[in-house]
Amino acid sequence: MLNTLFPALVMALGTAFKAAIMAELLANAGGVGEALAVARANLDVAEALAWILISVTALIAIEYGLLQPLRAELETWREAARPWGVKR
Repeated sequence: MLNTLFPALVMALGTAFKAAIMAELLANAGGVGEALAVARANLDVAEALAWILISVTALIAIEYGLLQPLRAELETWREAARPWGVKR
């Protein structure tokens, strides 16, 4: 079951980040979305790309800082199932 759970969790996390930023962008509720909307309205491409980079970096940090260690801990059977001497 873990084979399908973690890829689905990663996809859900990415979609949740995208939806949250888009909701902030449309509602002007503050946060990254509002800053991105202001940068877009001012045609400030560098600032808009900087906010996008910050949000993607945060998503990657959460995925590899939280989800991948959890996945490695729960899927210890994968390491035990490898033949002796096989390194990947």
